[in-house]
Order: sequence, then structure tokens, then C-alpha cells
Amino acid sequence: MTDNQTDLAELFRKIIKSDTVEELRQVCEEYEEMKESIPENWKEITIEAIETAKKTAGIFYARIDELFISESESVNKLKLLKETAETKALYKGCCRPCPSINVNTRKRKNVEMKCKTGNTAGTTGVTGTNDVYKITLDAAERDNADVVSSKSKTTFQTNVRNTIWPTMVFGDKAKDSDEVAHLVPRSNKNAESYWFVAEFLFGCSDVDVDVDAEQWKKIQRLLHGSKNQHGTNRVGNSGIKHMVTNKVLLSSQGLYFDSKPSVIIVPILSRSDAIGWKGDGYNAIALIDAYDSIVEDSKSSIENVCEVTRFKHGSNEEATKDEVITAHELLCEYIRAIAYAQNFRMPELCEFKLSPEGEMFFPKLHDNVENLKVRKITFHSYDSGEGHPAPDPLLLVTKAIANLQKRNGFKIVAAAEPKDDYLPSEQSIQAEEEYLIERERAQNTKFRNPIGFDIIVDAH
Repeated sequence: MTDNQTDLAELFRKIIKSDTVEELRQVCEEYEEMKESIPENWKEITIEAIETAKKTAGIFYARIDELFISESESVNKLKLLKETAETKALYKGCCRPCPSINVNTRKRKNVEMKCKTGNTAGTTGVTGTNDVYKITLDAAERDNADVVSSKSKTTFQTNVRNTIWPTMVFGDKAKDSDEVAHLVPRSNKNAESYWFVAEFLFGCSDVDVDVDAEQWKKIQRLLHGSKNQHGTNRVGNSGIKHMVTNKVLLSSQGLYFDSKPSVIIVPILSRSDAIGWKGDGYNAIALIDAYDSIVEDSKSSIENVCEVTRFKHGSNEEATKDEVITAHELLCEYIRAIAYAQNFRMPELCEFKLSPEGEMFFPKLHDNVENLKVRKITFHSYDSGEGHPAPDPLLLVTKAIANLQKRNGFKIVAAAEPKDDYLPSEQSIQAEEEYLIERERAQNTKFRNPIGFDIIVDAH
């Protein structure tokens, strides 16, 4: 081999092994020094290899603070919203319609049982995973139902977890070290600071009426799940925080998705599509960034953030300008909705204290957004059995907002609790087993609707 061929071979070896910012920068510098001596027929493939390496590490894509910037040098604040008819209409327009009940037949309208009821694995009358939202709502509306006080689990048996989440969020094959991250926190107290997602998912009947004690009890049941009629265990598949649609699989999620949020994922959906979501797959923009410019914990460096995101090798999908704008519009609409909820509609019984003056960070898109490379990822429908199952887009955008606010010094919801090691409860293990059984049955039916709601979205 000639010296040039030897150098090129060594360069390719470095490209393959490079997985940090510094290593790839060194590769790029070496390429610049030797590119004049590289034969023309090798230049194109060399550049392609370097670009693929950059994208795989996710390091030359737009970062959180690069894409979502403030209009001035100071943090761009969303001032306290006035309690006007317009802001009330916006909030209600961000909520899914309330499924109504026929007073004569007592049957719920706009809801259909998409999975048949039958005997599975010795279990009689188990409803499918397709009905988890209906199960949650029906259980919460049962008179005198008790609220479940247990945390939602973060630990899963590996084979069970890998069946539910074959890949982590960014498309790479799931590893034993990956962790299940909650969008709405798993503990009762912290989850209740997200009280408004109960109305996002199940509707707000009257925005002009304050949340009273009875309604607050129902919101608690929607969030945490309801106990069965005997008051012993949680009704299977009830509770927003327990739902698989409230969970994603990430590496080092406790650090990078919760305590020092360095990952933000926003659905590429219009508000009407997010509201009308029925479990289908969808795309999202994925942004990473270091939590602070100066941090004590070396693991919070951007290099390590890139490593834990583990973008699928060879996946180089980029969001278009229109897709970025769509995601940004969804983000801004729900920032306004949450600002209204936390400033004017927060129940008196909610123990969460909002940050002073009720302000929030309001992101502006980079002026040169069309020239920024923004990573796009794909979530899959539940009945496909492929890739990462789609989380509820309303829960995902809420988590994106919570992380974006925390990065800019605003406390709009409670911080996620630190991960602790504990054995899953029997009801959690049972819920896992039921989920897998019901999903398998759902895949064998002609219906595809993991939510179970036939929602009619009004034009807002």
C-alpha cells in the first residue's frame, strides 16, 4: 500500500471508532490536512463516512439552546397570561374532548372497545391494552374509588422490557443498561404537579369552573390509578403515570432526562393531530445539549450526552424546516396552555408551588433555522411490534416543556425524583404480564387503536 492509502485506511479506522466530539474533530482536522492527496474517487466516500459518523454521534446537529433561543440576550419570558376568554379557549383547545355518557343507556360516547373480551392465559374477561385510557377513566369515575398511593415502576425484567421497547428512543437496539423514563413522574406528589395532563388527555368539561375537592380526587385517580372495588389493588392498567404511553427508554435517563435535562424530544404534530392521536406512529425532533456551560459533574459534558443518546447507526434523518416549525408551534401552544393552567386553574389542594411571578421561558426559533440540521426520530405504533412504541404526544410535549423550562431557570412542575432501587410490586408485575398478553392479542385483531377513543376533534 502507498503512504496515502495507508493514511486513508487509518483515517477510516478512526472514523469507525470515533464516538466523542473531540475524536471526531480530530478526524476532521486530519482529513483537511490530507484531502488534497486523496484520489478523487475516494473523496466522496470519505466525506460521506465522516458525515455519517457525525450524525451517528449526534454532535453536529442543532442543539437545544441553538434552535430554541431567546429574542434578546436575557432569557425570553412568557409573562403572566391574563385570564381572558382567549386564553381559556386556548387551554380548552389543548385538551381532548370529554367523552360524554348517554344518561339513558349509560354508554360512553366517542369511545369504542377495540379489543374483544375473552379468556387469555387462564384470565377471564380481560380487556385489551387498547382500552387503557377507557379503563383509567371508568375506574376514576366510580363513586368513592380510592386513589392508589404506590409509585410507578422504573425497573423491568429485561426480557419483558425488551419486548415492550425493542429499541431505545433514538433507534438503537435496547441494552441492559438502558432505563425506563417517565414523562409524568412516578411518585404521587411530583406527579400531581402535572395535574393538568388529566384534562389534556380526558377533557376539561368547563374551564370557567374551578377544580373542587371532588374533581381533584378524580384527577388524582386519573394520574395514579384507582383501587378496585375491594380497595386492595390498583385496577389493572389504570393511571396515567403507569401507562406505557407515559414511558420512554433511554440511557442514563435519571441524569440526562430528569435531574440535568440534556435531551428534549418534541412531536412533529399539529395540535389537532396530537389531540386526535390514536396510538399511531409519528416523528419527532430530538435535541441534545449540555445542561450547563460549567458543571461539576463531568458526565454532563456534551460528549457524554452524545454517547448516551446512541443514535441508530446509519440513521441520518433530518427534519425539514416545515417539520421544525410544526414542532415549535406545538411546543409554544402547550407552553401557553400550561402557563394558564398553573397560574389560574391550579387546584387549591395541589401542594406544588409555582416559580415566582408565574413566568416561563418562551422559545423563539433560530432565525437561520433552514440551515440548521435538526435530528428527526421515529416512534412506532403499538401494534407494529417494531422499534420504540409511541408515547402519548401530549405527555411527550409536556415533558419537553418541563425540561426546557428547567434549563432556563423556571420551576413549572416538580422535579423528577431521584431513581431508587426497589423491587416491583406484585401489581406492577401483573400489569406487565397483562400488557404483553393484550398487545399480542391486539396484533391478531383487525383493529388498531391503543387508546380506545374515537375522538372527534373540533376545529379550534
